Amino acid sequence: MVWKYSNSLSINIKSRWIPKRYWAFTRAYYDYLTTHNELNYGDYSLTKPDEDELNPYFTLDIGLNMRFNISNSVLLLNLNLQNVTNRENEISNVLTPQRNSQQDIIYKKTSRVTAGFIPYLSLKLDF
Repeated sequence: MVWKYSNSLSINIKSRWIPKRYWAFTRAYYDYLTTHNELNYGDYSLTKPDEDELNPYFTLDIGLNMRFNISNSVLLLNLNLQNVTNRENEISNVLTPQRNSQQDIIYKKTSRVTAGFIPYLSLKLDF
């Protein structure tokens, strides 16, 4: 959604919400792990990838664009606030090999997440 207040000020709001996501591990990751006919890693089974879910995904980005005329030049100011809700969204999961106390290889599930709140500021001067 873009809201233009005047020729010199506009506000952009972008939201994304995905309530349910499947394929917690990427398809290539499933294919890689199953090349050795191993379908179970500890508590994790790779036999039904459609049942592996990720947490809901939600982001809210807000952008503020301002234009200032200065003599014969133009100053453009952009302030972008990404992921205003400061939420770390899961992107995918990974099974990390480790050894337990008996030196057996076990796999620990870890998640890759997006960064939380990130502000960006840019200035551009046109002559």
